[in-house]
Amino acid sequence: MTDGLILLVLLIWIALRQLRERPVKIATLWIVPALMVYVSLRLIGQDFTLTPYAPLVMTAGAAVGAVVGIARGALTKFRIHAATGEVVMKGSVAGIAIWFVLLGVRWMSRHFGDGAELISGALLMVGLGSVVFRRLWIYRAYRKLKG
Repeated sequence: MTDGLILLVLLIWIALRQLRERPVKIATLWIVPALMVYVSLRLIGQDFTLTPYAPLVMTAGAAVGAVVGIARGALTKFRIHAATGEVVMKGSVAGIAIWFVLLGVRWMSRHFGDGAELISGALLMVGLGSVVFRRLWIYRAYRKLKG
């Protein structure tokens, strides 16, 4: 129960942080996606049995993730802070709801039985695609505001 409580507190903290306005930091924008690419590729290489369908399912997962990331990016609000001149962003409740739905589906995938490994891999790629494409959207918005 302690692990579940820690996870719940962490998820609430992340959600609340997303709803706060914060500066866009271009210097660190790509750290998390780069780490996620590395970890995802390692997990796929070590933990997944590559079936003939695996590349197609992984690609489909990444494509769904791209759509989700673009949607979450489009729901994020951007502006120039009047006092500092920095580009700031603020997530939306809808964007966080999308994130929670993805987490729920990934958690439920453990109970799918046959094909769970393939589904889990696809969901891993959905998460990766979502993060990468949301960051691309953030970078695009930053460049648009900064000129």
